Amino acid sequence: MMHVADDPKIYELRLKGDTSNRTFLGFEAPPGDPQDREILTATDNLMTMRFVDPDANRRYGTFVYVRCGA
Repeated sequence: MMHVADDPKIYELRLKGDTSNRTFLGFEAPPGDPQDREILTATDNLMTMRFVDPDANRRYGTFVYVRCGA
């Protein structure tokens, strides 16, 4: 469950892969859809993503998610 660009509601998103071995997170649409986020790196504790759409990427930048140790 995550927010998408310019929408305060949260949505259930899915992981998608393309033929170039890139991974995307987004709605049910082909991988690389403008509303998708491309996962740049992912480990057990860290994930970085950016929006595919250049305008959304310019406004929101790169997302960095870090799992807190609990």
